[in-house]
Amino acid sequence: MDQPAQFRVNRTSDGVLVGLTGRWSGPGIDKPCKDLAHGLSGLSGFDMDLSGVDRMDTTAAYLLIRATDGRLDLSRTQGRPEVIRLLELVSKASNAKIQGKRPPSGFHELTIRIGRGAIDLYREFIDTMVFVGHLLVVLGRLTIRPQKSDGQPVSPWQNGQASTPYRSSPPPRFSSVLSLGFWV
Repeated sequence: MDQPAQFRVNRTSDGVLVGLTGRWSGPGIDKPCKDLAHGLSGLSGFDMDLSGVDRMDTTAAYLLIRATDGRLDLSRTQGRPEVIRLLELVSKASNAKIQGKRPPSGFHELTIRIGRGAIDLYREFIDTMVFVGHLLVVLGRLTIRPQKSDGQPVSPWQNGQASTPYRSSPPPRFSSVLSLGFWV
C-alpha cells in the first residue's frame, strides 16, 4: 500500500493516458512531480488516471497542477472522488486572483492621519529639545571659557574698542558669567 509516487505515460489509439500510482504525499514529492512535468512536455491533451493513488496531499496536488501547466482537465480525469475533489479545490485556489489590501476610508483614514501627525509632532519636539540642549551646552562652555579653537579669546572688546559697531556695552562682568554658567 505504501508505494512511492510513480507515473506512466501510455500512448494509445484513443490518445495519451497518464497513470499515477503510489503515495503522492510527504517529503520528496517534488522529484516525481518534476519528472512528470518533464514527461508531459510536448503533450497537448491527455487523460489522467488517478485510481492507483493511495494518498495525495495538497502539496502534491498543487505540484501536479503546476506540472501539467494548467492542461489538467478534471472532466477527463479518473480516480477516487476525494482525490478529484482535492484537485478541484487546489486548482480553484491556485487560479484565484489575490485581492490587494483595501485602502482605509472615512473615519479610519482620519485616525491614521491624526496618529501620523502626532508622531511627527513628537519627533519634531524631540529634535527641537535636542537642539536647544546642544545650544545651551555650547553657550555655557563659551561663557565659562571663552576661547576660539585656535586658543585666542573671543571678546567683543579689542584694545579697549568695540570690535563690532553694534555692540557698545561694556564686557560682561565675572558675576554674570558665573550666573549664566550656573544655569547651564
